[in-house]
Amino acid sequence: MADAHRKALSKSDFDANCYVQEISSGGDVYQDLIEEKQRIQKLSDDTSVALKKNVYRNYKQFIDTAKEISYLEGEMYQLSHLLTEQKSIMGDMLEMSNSAKDESSKDKLAAQNPDDKKRSIASLLDRVEGCSRIAEIPNRYIVHDGDLVELDGETYLETQKVHIYLLNDSLVVTTFIRNRRGPVRYKFQALFELDSLAVVNVRDVECAKNAFKVLRFPDQHIYCAENAKTKRDWLDRLEEAKKIQAAASTQKRGLTEQILQSPAGKGAHIYETTLQNAEWLEELPEDLDMSIAQRNFEEAADMVLKATRYLEQIPMTPPLKEVKSRVDNRVKQLTDVLTRELQGSPEKSLRGGPQVTRRAVTPLIRLGRSTLACDLYLKNRSTAIKQSLRYLKIEGAAHLYVTKLCRLFFNHIIETGKEFKFTFNEQQGCFSAFVVWTKAELKGFVNQFSRQALAKQSNIGAVADCVIIARTHCSSLSVIGLDLTFVLNSLMLKGMQDVLQYNKEQLIEASRHRNMEEKWYPMNLKNPNAANTLIGEMQKVGYENFQQLVYDQCFVKVATSTVAFVKVVLSFLREALKLYIPELHPDIISVISEVVENHVDLMSLAAKSDRFEDGRANVMNNIDYIFQEFLPLVESKIQNVSGKKVHHLKDIRAKNKAITRKIQSAGVLI
Repeated sequence: MADAHRKALSKSDFDANCYVQEISSGGDVYQDLIEEKQRIQKLSDDTSVALKKNVYRNYKQFIDTAKEISYLEGEMYQLSHLLTEQKSIMGDMLEMSNSAKDESSKDKLAAQNPDDKKRSIASLLDRVEGCSRIAEIPNRYIVHDGDLVELDGETYLETQKVHIYLLNDSLVVTTFIRNRRGPVRYKFQALFELDSLAVVNVRDVECAKNAFKVLRFPDQHIYCAENAKTKRDWLDRLEEAKKIQAAASTQKRGLTEQILQSPAGKGAHIYETTLQNAEWLEELPEDLDMSIAQRNFEEAADMVLKATRYLEQIPMTPPLKEVKSRVDNRVKQLTDVLTRELQGSPEKSLRGGPQVTRRAVTPLIRLGRSTLACDLYLKNRSTAIKQSLRYLKIEGAAHLYVTKLCRLFFNHIIETGKEFKFTFNEQQGCFSAFVVWTKAELKGFVNQFSRQALAKQSNIGAVADCVIIARTHCSSLSVIGLDLTFVLNSLMLKGMQDVLQYNKEQLIEASRHRNMEEKWYPMNLKNPNAANTLIGEMQKVGYENFQQLVYDQCFVKVATSTVAFVKVVLSFLREALKLYIPELHPDIISVISEVVENHVDLMSLAAKSDRFEDGRANVMNNIDYIFQEFLPLVESKIQNVSGKKVHHLKDIRAKNKAITRKIQSAGVLI
């Protein structure tokens, strides 16, 4: 019935409309649809299983085909070099004959004395760093080793020099250690199992001679030998080792069957308990290869965890140790694939947000690599943030650009934090890493923010607007449990201090120019409307009682330069207090003090000058106003924001009498 159903659906002239109409024309339409859905679902499941088996079958065919290609290319290689190397053939044959005898005698000796193999592995452990787990598999020994050069798969350029050990069941790749001390010369890089790789000869080209490929799905590695003889030696030994390893696997399976079929006994019971799922365990490495190739990372993690739990519950016998080693190699391969997945282009993250990383991060956490997963996830998000900020164009006023910049950056941080809390909810130790990462990203943000908003020659009003925007967006991090406003303020402190100093110099220079043209008469606004306008402007900058200085509807008790000075200083103070943080308090007081003292010094010079002999009383009246009315106003405004008493400004007010005495001692009558 299922085959007939499959054939009906797979016909080239299959008409879906007619098919649905036929189903819905029965009596119980609902029940017919439910049954048809179940049949189609079963057919889909069967097809999925068949596809997986085909993938595995094709993978085996790929290995077999690679072997045949290796044979054919080897023959072509020998024929192409026959004429050029015939002079040295006899010598090579003699040398190969001697080496074959030596190898034969070594093999016999090794067979007679198994301890020699152990010593061979011990010599590997003495010379290679980080390969102690290799010796855990019994009956492993070194077949061949030598120096090779690894080439880039696309450019054929040299990437690194390696030293490779060919074992009886695997290939160990090591790299040279620089500045080595002691007998250790190499560092472990990778282990390739012989039954999962294929060796293919590479035709000589100008940039790659004496090279061969090691194919291990889904990767390939190209190694270059010193000369043709060394290359041929490697190819022969690799092929021979693969044949011996395949024969050993077949023999091992036969031995397992014999043990399971032996009479019941204590030893047999132990092996039966250990190998009761031998078929499942033996197929596990291949199943993992298939899942990794199909990018079914969750399925691969499930199989690894299942195998780990199973192996923990039974005695660890030599066959199980070998299976565990093979599974560990697949776990490393899976970890490498997931690492590359998170290190890839951030464009996917930009389109789908940080949720797209979950597919790679979650399996890493389940495999016990939570620290690595945390590090890779945060690096991935850093790359995504940099990429998105790079697309942000600088256009319009500074506060418009800053608004876009802050919205983009802090939204990224919030999304990253929400996904982090969801993914690493049970990994509490990783949250400190997230806080450190956020502070580092905030530092990069402030660098970009400062280039536009905290330039030294910036107007303090524009700077204050931009800083408020940044602080407001930073406070939104509270939705993910972070309060980094104090970090933001500390990072912006230097820039804000530079802006205050630049504006101080501008205020002092403007005050000097105004005093050069001043006559020191009371300011005459000429009409009441102008007076009302000035009163409104003063109220906007925080001088609510300025109308008390106005008399006769259009006159002001102080001079024009003093009115302008008061207006610009209060305007500056209003914007500076928007930037206020405790660390900035001394800078604001220092700027106000220097600006006021400079203005008072200019007025004192005017009071001593013969030019203003008739208006000297007006000059002193302006000085008294600065000390008696203006400075208390400034003190109250700073104190309302900071909550601190401004002692330094009070000290300046105490100079009023000293200045008067100084002018009188100079012989100037007031």
